[in-house]
Amino acid sequence: MKYLNRFDNTELGEEYSLFALSVPHHQEFQNIISTTLQSFCQNIQNQEIKVLEIGTGNGITTARILDSNPQIKVTSIDNSKVMLEQARQVFADVPDRVEFIEKDALTALKELRNSSFDCFASAYTLHNFPEKYRNQVFTEIGRVLKPDSMFINADKIAIDDPKDHEKYLTDQLERFKIYSNQTVNRPEIQNAWTQHYYEDELNKLTESDHLKNLRKLGFEALTIYRNEMEAVIAAYKF
Repeated sequence: MKYLNRFDNTELGEEYSLFALSVPHHQEFQNIISTTLQSFCQNIQNQEIKVLEIGTGNGITTARILDSNPQIKVTSIDNSKVMLEQARQVFADVPDRVEFIEKDALTALKELRNSSFDCFASAYTLHNFPEKYRNQVFTEIGRVLKPDSMFINADKIAIDDPKDHEKYLTDQLERFKIYSNQTVNRPEIQNAWTQHYYEDELNKLTESDHLKNLRKLGFEALTIYRNEMEAVIAAYKF
């Protein structure tokens, strides 16, 4: 399935750090993960906090997870060798706090024990999966999370109103033109991200479906952030 590995041997994987240039609220969006985790971790004292991440990427989200609390240890899953090589370099000085698993998400999840993680956190990943595969991933995440755990997904989550979604998509495609200006001068990056977003339209993760799937698994879920195409959904497992 091409959706399971969209960043190896492509301009997007090799130059992923450039993505933030085209999303004005990128830092704010990522920081929601950190502030949400900080709040959750206040209730856990004097013990290791195990966080599961799917979609390591270049480590930008992993860093925010680690910075949220010194008790956190991260298990981070990605099947892209290109992306994991970048992340391993970033976290080479803290090998005791990050474990990387180079496998596709579902395969890796099925090898993890029941109720073995305190939290799940991810950014810009789950929307890439085909719907059937994605639903299986949600089920497995629910299995490996402990009772009283937290789920945080910061992702490209389609708003349910089609007109609003179309406007946000058009605006984002326009912002991809930044890669073709004289400063960046990487038109191939603009073309690659444009193609990527058009492909996503065939496999949309919508806000209502995301919330419904989590509630079906026994989570109390709500959208805590929305800015155009990006949203953060937080859920609690009781």
